Amino acid sequence: MIELRRILARVAARLVFALAALCVSTANLGAQDGLVENSALSESDVVRRDVETSDYYELLAWAERLGLSTRGTRADLVSRLLAHYGIPRDTAAPTQPARRITIDTAKEAEYFTIEELDEQNVRIRGGVRITMEDTETGAVHTIEADEVTFNQTEELLVAHGDIVYTIRRETGSEYFYGEGLAFRLDTWDGVFIDGVSERDRRIEEEDLTFLFSGRYITRSREDVIVLESGTITSSRAVPPYYSIRAGKIWILGPGEWGLENAILYVGRVPVLYFPFFFRPGDRLFFNPSLGYRLRDGYYIQTTTYLLGRPDESRSPFSFLQIAEEARAGGRREIVGLYVRETDEPAEEPKGVLTVLADIYTNLGAFVAIEGSFEGVGPFATLGFRSGLAATRHVYETAAGYTTRRVDGSVIHPSSWNSAWFLGTELPFRYDIDLTFQLVYDALRVRGTFEALSDPYMRRDFSDRAEDIDWTSVFSPAETTAAEKTTATWSIASSFMPRALGLSPYVQTFGVSTLDASFRFRSRMIPADRLDANVLQADRSPEARFFYPDILVAPDIAVRIAGTPISSQQATRPAAAARPPDDEQPNLDDFRPPWSTPDDEVDDEQPDRPFRLPPIFGRLADPSPAPGITYSVTYDATPRVVVENLTDSSEWRHPEDISLNFLYGTLTSRNTGRIGVQWAVRGNLISVRNTVNIAAQYRTLINDDDLEEAERATRAEQSYRFSSANIRNDLSLTSFFVTAERFDRTNVSYGLDTLLYQRAFDSFGFAREPVFIDDFFKWEPEYIRSHTLGLNLSARVFDAEQTLQIRSNLPPLSSRYTGNTRWITGPVTSSVQASIARDEEALEWVPGPVTLAQEIRLGPTIRINENLVYNTADREFRSSRTRITAGPFSSTFDMQNSPRYEFGGPGVGWVVTDDTAFRPSGVGATVRYSRTFDPFWKDRVTFRLETGADYQMNLLRFTESRFDFSLGLTLGIHEFLDLTFSSRSRNSVTYQYIPRLADTVGVPQRNIGGDLLRSFNFFSEQDRIDSPFNLQDLTVRATHYLADWDLSIAYRGSPQRRVEALDGVPERPVLKWVGTFTAFLIWRPIPELRTRARYDEDGFDFDTERP
Repeated sequence: MIELRRILARVAARLVFALAALCVSTANLGAQDGLVENSALSESDVVRRDVETSDYYELLAWAERLGLSTRGTRADLVSRLLAHYGIPRDTAAPTQPARRITIDTAKEAEYFTIEELDEQNVRIRGGVRITMEDTETGAVHTIEADEVTFNQTEELLVAHGDIVYTIRRETGSEYFYGEGLAFRLDTWDGVFIDGVSERDRRIEEEDLTFLFSGRYITRSREDVIVLESGTITSSRAVPPYYSIRAGKIWILGPGEWGLENAILYVGRVPVLYFPFFFRPGDRLFFNPSLGYRLRDGYYIQTTTYLLGRPDESRSPFSFLQIAEEARAGGRREIVGLYVRETDEPAEEPKGVLTVLADIYTNLGAFVAIEGSFEGVGPFATLGFRSGLAATRHVYETAAGYTTRRVDGSVIHPSSWNSAWFLGTELPFRYDIDLTFQLVYDALRVRGTFEALSDPYMRRDFSDRAEDIDWTSVFSPAETTAAEKTTATWSIASSFMPRALGLSPYVQTFGVSTLDASFRFRSRMIPADRLDANVLQADRSPEARFFYPDILVAPDIAVRIAGTPISSQQATRPAAAARPPDDEQPNLDDFRPPWSTPDDEVDDEQPDRPFRLPPIFGRLADPSPAPGITYSVTYDATPRVVVENLTDSSEWRHPEDISLNFLYGTLTSRNTGRIGVQWAVRGNLISVRNTVNIAAQYRTLINDDDLEEAERATRAEQSYRFSSANIRNDLSLTSFFVTAERFDRTNVSYGLDTLLYQRAFDSFGFAREPVFIDDFFKWEPEYIRSHTLGLNLSARVFDAEQTLQIRSNLPPLSSRYTGNTRWITGPVTSSVQASIARDEEALEWVPGPVTLAQEIRLGPTIRINENLVYNTADREFRSSRTRITAGPFSSTFDMQNSPRYEFGGPGVGWVVTDDTAFRPSGVGATVRYSRTFDPFWKDRVTFRLETGADYQMNLLRFTESRFDFSLGLTLGIHEFLDLTFSSRSRNSVTYQYIPRLADTVGVPQRNIGGDLLRSFNFFSEQDRIDSPFNLQDLTVRATHYLADWDLSIAYRGSPQRRVEALDGVPERPVLKWVGTFTAFLIWRPIPELRTRARYDEDGFDFDTERP
């Protein structure tokens, strides 16, 4: 067995070493003079390689057969076996080869030398699979072929027959198929004959496999791929449904490729010609975006990143995603017009800084600098935008938009826009925005500053892109940005120190609010102050302006809170005084006489329970007072706000703005809370009492410019705003039962009162305000709630049974409410009742009693009853019985109601004096849905959804209806999805009952005949006569045509319209309104899509999804 193994090892070693020329120096191989055919390694080399390539278990078996020791690691076994054969082990550190070759499978091998060329070759045949690993790049190359020949001297590999060449990288895999392949192992450059390559691409959340084929496919050592007579398609059909055929296709690098003499074919029809197309792998440093808008015209938007980098973008057309996109990460440098990624690691920027520059053929030009940073100095965030725009008026005409105003036969030149800033007219528009958040210890500051020349500034220039969307070039679009009609300058800050050294007496103290803001609003300029250029323009920025509205400064609030009294503080021992470090004795070298040195420590340590604590260790805290906890807390927040309103009523133009204030207000809002909590033995008795104090005050300031009448009105509003109140909220709860089965039982008491209130009452002498101070009285007006409650709870029958009783106490009107809930196996019962005291009649008035019961008979069968009994009138008020069994449910309703009689045509139902508890309605509903097992080789799926709902009013039986819904979904794999849904209603079901039909004097109907007439699509009159009326109908079909998706949908429903019919003036009519939609999309090129819609308004075409 060993000899056979050695013979096989010799053969394998020759083959491996012949194919591993890229791992072994060619010079060393060629240095052997007189190398002849069948020259082989020595026997010791073969044994060495056999030993070194065996795994641990093979070595173990080998040593056991030789009678050697099997102890030790794999390295020990290798050394032991080599020593047995007398072979010295090579101790030189192994070097990692640049390339490794492994023959995975092969049926036969042949080694030969071409003496005329002095070339050594190895030929392997039969299901050949070779794996080659490039350790420098991490790529793994796999070749599967019928025959592979390796020229050891030239390091050339040639394969023939059914070749599958796979390259696996971190970014994905590439597959090549062909009949012939030749490439050099030292550079990996080579050529494919009649080759096909596969690459997966993701287009709009869908994975597509693209095929790249060529008469010759060459790959250079720089990893450049060239396809001669190349074809690109994702269609598997023969011939493909679409393809791009090019004289040459270059794939130069990640995201960089080109086409020469390319034609887009749909089937066999040429559609689009590309004389030349090149997509650089490096992005232009200014990131251009082209597009067209109806009003703005053609435009180019550029974004230059001074810091940071743009988001990765997709190819301009999704079907042209030929090469993988370049991966960002390295340091960038500008080379010419492009930004190139280098291999040097890039420093992670703390923000983004960009320069924006746009040009619009109609609108004008825009430049800006924009930045966004995080963690810059004391700023947690910092963002800014400063932009200027030179724009002109745009006018809408019947032919479109133009920049020249047409006045009759006179065409005026373009009119450029101006703007105002601080009373100065500027020849450009502006947009300035600054936001920041500053964090420094306990200080927090947020700021926002906006300055806009007009409300249309951001609408015109904030809708931007950073790549080219060719669909926007060929199909015009409108901006999605909105107008901005307000602006704000604001500073919001707070200062809340964490530790004050006064805890727990003062746990929180600081400025919770310190704000200031200036708010701006916009308004239209009167037409009499505008010229014709502005009046006739579309959204002229000169027609509106911003003006200062309200100045709020300061807005300041201070918060202080703490817990001055607490049982935890009372029971916490004082910290033992610890001597300074320099006065502490050094006890490192001392140990108790009964302890052992470190090297003699006994793991058992039986004396541990008897050891003394450390000398300076902390003793256990003494236990708190038995079962009593308490605390007193407080929280106060005084706040002052000063607001000044500008005198803007006469500002009709930016020239009119002056920083004059009409009046101001000084507002004070103060809140406080004092809380006391006390508990005995956890929840045995717990008391909570909270005193809430609130006071607010407002007065006018700087009101000299106010007219007397307006001053009086504003002053009265301030007086009515000014008020103060003190409320007290007391609650007491006792969980007085400690048994586990009843531990949720408790008694509760609550009292919420108004202790003090101060409010404006009227004006006294000389319009002096009169305030009324109102103190607590034991009257209902001063008591919000006063309750006593008992909650009994017991865990019985594996469920929680409850009884709750609650009462209102004097001086509130007496009222008792109670409810109980019992669960016994499948039955759940509950009762709710109440009784209240009528103080005027001096009698007790019981409220309605509600009884509810549910019986569960298995997981799908349920019976519910809800009954309401009016105890005051001693009669039943309502009842509802509901039975549910799987998809079926039925209801039966009764209520205390008068009897109705039918008064004849034109009269309708008449109410009688006969009132009683009688049936009022009955209903039945069934819902059924099923997804059938796939059939026809699992290609076809089918789902059915249907439902019926019948509701009959037993008081007025003509108000009855029957609804029927049907839904069908049919799916054929990769071919068709068909969905149908409809809902019909029959509102004359009573006519199927002869007695009811005779009661109202209408003819009887036959339900079977009505159903047949409703489905008679060959007779419109039958469908009109049938009372089964369609409420809505939806049909949708999606046909998958390999590379195309065609979706057709129809939806219709009856709609009420007001129309003039047959000479009769306008009257409401019921009209069927339907909408037909067809949507076609080319999956490889989703940018090419069309939607057609037809409804009562006519045809409409667009490129949006339905």
